[in-house]
Amino acid sequence: MSAILVAEFADLTQLATVGFTVRMNDSVGVAIGAASALCSVSAIAVLAGSALQKRFNLLMIQRVASVFFILFGISAIVNSIF
Repeated sequence: MSAILVAEFADLTQLATVGFTVRMNDSVGVAIGAASALCSVSAIAVLAGSALQKRFNLLMIQRVASVFFILFGISAIVNSIF
């Protein structure tokens, strides 16, 4: 859990959660909702990853993911320059 906290510190989702907490004045409800959302998204990712691994070779999945990360990186660099 601490790795997620460090990796996602001050991202838009965390800032939105803080905003909901302030606006709704219900920190317990917002915390339960945020934790439920994190668990749901994680479960979907695990199920999708398992399904992909059954259909495709792990090395192929890693190569495709690498290409996407490189493309996202290039896109981020280009967007920051222009």
